[in-house]
Amino acid sequence: MELFESAGYSWWGQVQLTFLSAPGSPLPAIDRRELRVVFDSVEDNWVEHAAELVDRTGLLAMMCPGHDGAYVGIFSATASFQRRLLKALEETAT
Repeated sequence: MELFESAGYSWWGQVQLTFLSAPGSPLPAIDRRELRVVFDSVEDNWVEHAAELVDRTGLLAMMCPGHDGAYVGIFSATASFQRRLLKALEETAT
């Protein structure tokens, strides 16, 4: 997956978010104010803001890397995406 290997997206960087949308879908309309609210909530309740943003924009999910990229938080509002993600993680782990 290019996201994790891209030199332009370093997991050790702080307060980075990834917005996941369906292939071929238009870019979501997210303004600076919304981005600031989500970025400012990373240390506290980013999932609440992610849920609102995903619901409003039709994103599949949002990802937020943890401390030094040692883990990642993923919010998705759709069961089908969650199943696909878990399946991909299981296949990658074996």
